[in-house]
Amino acid sequence: MGGRMDHLTRIFAACLLASAYLCHTSQATAVMEASPTTLSGEDTWVEVKWSGMAPPNASAAVADYNDVVALYLSNGAPVDPTTQDPFVYVYPALISKADWLLGRGSYRFYIVNHRVDVIVAYLRGKSYLDADVLGSLTLNQTTPNIPMQVNMAVTRDPSAYRVTWHTGSQLAGCSARWGTSRTALVNAVNSTTSTYTRSDLCGQTAGGRGWASPGAIHSAVMSGLQPNTRYYYQVGCPSGGRSQVFGFRTPPLPGSGALRMLAWADHGAYNPDNSRSVLGTFADQFEAAVGTPDPGLALALISSLQNTLGVGVQNAAWVVTPALVREAKKGTYHAAAINGDLAYAYGSLQRWDQWLHQVQGVSTAMPLVVSPGNHESDSMMLDQYAFSSGEDSGGECSVPYRHRLQPPNVGAKKDWYSTELGPVHFLQFSTEQNFSRGSEQYNFIVSDLASVNRTRTPWIIAGFHRPIYVDDPDNNEPTGNCRVSALIREQLEQIFVENQVDMTWTGHVHAYQRTCPVVKGTCVGTASDRTSRGPVHVVMGHAGGAPSLVTFPQKPTWLKVDLVPTYGYCTLVASRTLLNLKCYGGNTTNAQKLPLIDEVKLRKPQGWTPSKAAAEKVWKDTPTGTFSPSTYTSFGLTSAMSQIIKVLESPTPEVLALAVACFGPQTEVYRLSNNITLPLLYNHQAWEFQYSILTFMKAAWKPEPNNATQATWAAALNWAYDVVVLGRQKYGTPAPGCRVLP
Repeated sequence: MGGRMDHLTRIFAACLLASAYLCHTSQATAVMEASPTTLSGEDTWVEVKWSGMAPPNASAAVADYNDVVALYLSNGAPVDPTTQDPFVYVYPALISKADWLLGRGSYRFYIVNHRVDVIVAYLRGKSYLDADVLGSLTLNQTTPNIPMQVNMAVTRDPSAYRVTWHTGSQLAGCSARWGTSRTALVNAVNSTTSTYTRSDLCGQTAGGRGWASPGAIHSAVMSGLQPNTRYYYQVGCPSGGRSQVFGFRTPPLPGSGALRMLAWADHGAYNPDNSRSVLGTFADQFEAAVGTPDPGLALALISSLQNTLGVGVQNAAWVVTPALVREAKKGTYHAAAINGDLAYAYGSLQRWDQWLHQVQGVSTAMPLVVSPGNHESDSMMLDQYAFSSGEDSGGECSVPYRHRLQPPNVGAKKDWYSTELGPVHFLQFSTEQNFSRGSEQYNFIVSDLASVNRTRTPWIIAGFHRPIYVDDPDNNEPTGNCRVSALIREQLEQIFVENQVDMTWTGHVHAYQRTCPVVKGTCVGTASDRTSRGPVHVVMGHAGGAPSLVTFPQKPTWLKVDLVPTYGYCTLVASRTLLNLKCYGGNTTNAQKLPLIDEVKLRKPQGWTPSKAAAEKVWKDTPTGTFSPSTYTSFGLTSAMSQIIKVLESPTPEVLALAVACFGPQTEVYRLSNNITLPLLYNHQAWEFQYSILTFMKAAWKPEPNNATQATWAAALNWAYDVVVLGRQKYGTPAPGCRVLP
């Protein structure tokens, strides 16, 4: 048992020291081949073969077992694993152990157009952070300036939509053309061009190992659009070529037809070739440091965790993204809302290319209505509360989000705005920026809600990332979801109720949840005219991120639907008198059609007008309900391992060192950096939290017979339980300088 704890210590030590490793001299030369040898178009499948590798030491060396074939964006210099992350990689030992032992193998990679050449490298070492480059080849990008990653966005003007696209270089004469006939694009407008550089970011991964140039970002506004009309458009530049012709339909005027939308949150990209991505370093640090007697078992376990639960890749996007594209192809939707955590790049900026390419089937067919999440921004301050310590976006600080998606208000660096679509007024704001009373964003929210013309747009939907109501046991300070939702309610719930907001759409928690019409934690039902007396709050964070898998032991009375784990999205149909939200989901990764999991209908009578006095009375007369959970419970592995994973994903040795210091001063990392003083990440109570979760899981859940996936989960559960039991025994009291949470 003590040996396993030592292994855990070595994980942390490896994380700290990895950034100091030097690139070694190559030990052997591999023969590497590719077919095709060049890249073209928006994406390319490439078969890579290697042979002539020096035989690995399979019997004892974890480092040799960590041979990887990795793909890097070319910066004009040889690959240096100590300064640059690959964007995808595979383990030859897991592809074919027999071939790997003979120093040969092959893999078919899927590569989107990143506007630069791609280097394929065979690495051998403790991890891709500390490896010899045994061989490499370069895939030349032959079409860096074609229009790519095209996406539309709403503006404040319902008759105007913005379209944005990328090229490798800044080109002259770029424009958007549009019209009501596919063959007669009679309107045209020149685009503006922008970009961002490392210095625009907040450092960390995005400005360092994860940096990838966005190229030139072109943007144009198609204006004067008529309601309920089918339009066609094309974008491009004379020297780079033009895109295919896309089509979209504008929403009807209020009262003349229904608005149809898609909606989701917490999405991310996936790898069609089953390769792995550098989004979280948990698996790699484990493999580099754990030193188990059977490295193959360790690799298989971590690979299963990553592929099943989404650590490093948002695997549910494999199901959800094609489903969204299928919906978009129907041609019946007018817009799509995405409320935070869009690309999940974590500072690995090439993932924005991957995500934008994969959602292009949606983003070219309808404008996006977006708000940023913690993985785009992570810089929110609410009074004295810091909702993030800075690592959630890996240093992106909303820069790629604003430039690549061009939402309204982008130039002002203020991630709040409103727009009208058919009979719905959308208020979009950022929970990652200050919305406390008196702040600029708060004042905008108050002013915007007070100015809505409810005759023109009888419905109000507020979109933001962190939920105002959520079924989640995490009440830790400062970013626990229960604590954060309480702060949002404290600042904004009364405003929402008194301005008769109908729904909120949020994410952040990777689950689907819906409340009753609720005020202050009490279900308030409907009025005599069948209108809801309070907002309905919907968490639709089930579009790709690893499931949060958390729930109260007893559901709060205001929670009507709580489905975890499930993956999916929602659709909206809204007329003047009916708001119909349908949400779809499933818990399998090979579903061709996601089933309906929930439906809610809100109604307003014809000619409805708001009553401020009635809404104020509802707020005044409604008693406060119950919010706080009595017991921590969880069904799933992500919560049980969140402490370890978050430490291993920490972007700086300083943050990591403090976290480990709070586990106990006897650790090597504490000795190396015992003078670090930063805000507390974890303390001894985290061990108690994980122990209660795992104890509950082991008692309440058993794998189904003959279910290979659940058998893997069970094995991982037992491993995690052993680790947490040991940690609880050894570090169950606070280390010096670590604050005890209430």
